[in-house]
Amino acid sequence: MLKLFLGVSAIATLSLLPFQASAKQPDFDCYIETGSKQVIDLTRSVCGFNAEKVSKAAKQDNAYLADIRKMMKGQTDSSLIEMVEANPSLFLEAASNYCEALQSGISEGQFMERQYRQAMEFQETSISSSENRQEYEQRQQEFQLKLVALSIATSLAPKHYCPQVAARPNR
Repeated sequence: MLKLFLGVSAIATLSLLPFQASAKQPDFDCYIETGSKQVIDLTRSVCGFNAEKVSKAAKQDNAYLADIRKMMKGQTDSSLIEMVEANPSLFLEAASNYCEALQSGISEGQFMERQYRQAMEFQETSISSSENRQEYEQRQQEFQLKLVALSIATSLAPKHYCPQVAARPNR
């Protein structure tokens, strides 16, 4: 128990040391740099995550978002591209939800129906609770954004996140 306390104390003390940006940042997701410029990788030990998994997920997400941008490049409405840039997490969440649903045995039609109903409920409550025109328009844009993210997820998510369900007939 004393060793654990000393180890945690040492880490806490090291984290209080002033960090200086070196010319080349280390390629760790979680690290500290001591006053003597020694870099200590804490990715697996203290931070508790596997950098390889995090890096792979980030690459998948970036590839998915890049495909969305490529798909929208031909669109005359630049607001679609701006929506992706401003809300990447919404598009990633839609893809994740879509793949999880398909992997659990829900059909694409069932998934879309459920998501559309949820979006409609959101819109209805938004309309009834909107006190002014600007708030109403903002809620409308949120509604449209969710539908766009879902629509894109049905075509691109299987390629990036769940290729095993993409190969199934009648997904």
